[in-house]
Amino acid sequence: MDLPTLINTILCILSFILAVISIITVVITLRQNSKMIENSTRPYISISFHPLFSLDYLILKNFGNSTAKIISLETNVDFRICFDDDFHLPFSHAAGTYLHPGERILSAIDEAYKLCKKYDFLIFDITYEASGKLYKEHIEINLNSYADHAAIRPTVNQENAQQVIAKTLQDISDILM
Repeated sequence: MDLPTLINTILCILSFILAVISIITVVITLRQNSKMIENSTRPYISISFHPLFSLDYLILKNFGNSTAKIISLETNVDFRICFDDDFHLPFSHAAGTYLHPGERILSAIDEAYKLCKKYDFLIFDITYEASGKLYKEHIEINLNSYADHAAIRPTVNQENAQQVIAKTLQDISDILM
């Protein structure tokens, strides 16, 4: 084989190798972009606990950017210790519910102190679906961390009670929005 043919063969092989490397790089980049787009547009369902005066609330909210269908919601908590009515237990009928972006479901908890006596952590496992994909969230709520949340204290005077209540409600509204 003469020198020009050898050089052309080597250049063809190098061109082929570079083309394969370019294709692999494009495929990897497209997969990463697809994951980034999915993560930025998917739903993110979570549960939080908010003590508000004499009532406490569990809030199920979609923090994501697309609608989600709740498939199942399981918990370690026996809410019957706080309620007389088994039909209205928090999120007992959540399966099959659609949550749109920013939408939330509030569930009032009567006598939440009973939960605090029995549980240190409220544990929730949520399975939900969006665009044909299943997502799972595991949430642990530390009840003891809510001891310092806003509430009317016995030191509030009658003269300024309305101002304290108004400011506290504004703070709560900001938290929930």
